[in-house]
Amino acid sequence: MQPVLILFFKSRAVIFRMKLPEMMFIVLLWLAFIPASLKADDQGYLVFEVQTKQVVNCYEAVGTIRPREDPAVSSQVQEEVIEVLVNPGDEVHPGELMVRLDKRKYKSRLNQDMEQFQAAGAAVKRAEQQSAKVKAFLNEISQDYERYQYLHSRDVISRQEYERAASAYYQAAADFEQSLMAIQEANFNKVAAQEKTAELKMFLEYTEIRSPGRGQVVQRLVHPGDMASPGKVLLILQSRHM
Repeated sequence: MQPVLILFFKSRAVIFRMKLPEMMFIVLLWLAFIPASLKADDQGYLVFEVQTKQVVNCYEAVGTIRPREDPAVSSQVQEEVIEVLVNPGDEVHPGELMVRLDKRKYKSRLNQDMEQFQAAGAAVKRAEQQSAKVKAFLNEISQDYERYQYLHSRDVISRQEYERAASAYYQAAADFEQSLMAIQEANFNKVAAQEKTAELKMFLEYTEIRSPGRGQVVQRLVHPGDMASPGKVLLILQSRHM
């Protein structure tokens, strides 16, 4: 009869059938790593528990760690380069100013548009004030018109008097509608001036080229006096976030 070796894995038992010399070798090898108090069961079988452990494999290699991307920095507007504040090898941080472009054109236009925006805001206030006056007059004359309607229905006043009252009322109503349209137009001009001002502020920010993240300057491809334009690479950075 061929001997068997039974291993218990938690709630399961695994039976190995092998020759006696092989079994003796495995048992002797295993006894070298188990407690001396381990005993056989009632039937003479050696019983022990197999446990799982995590094995960490470490590998060594020689190489250079580089980021997946080397960000290329370019301008979003076409303007002359005034100042370059970084050089190859410099460490940069998020938001750090690296290149300054000529901003005089945008500052001049922004000042003009700010004045237009303020003028548009003042026009809205004037239109609202005028509309309030027209509305007050319309409320007053509408009461007269209703009274004249009543008197005319009782033949107390002449038709000419009634028509004059009706004409004044309809004219006041038309003036009020016109005042509302003036407010709408003034608000439209104010919003347009505000959007133009916001756009110029954005272009003004574009004249200051800042670092998109933490990294190191690898190449500098621009100098003061050069013309920066969209798509033209000014600096190449090596990102520190990989």
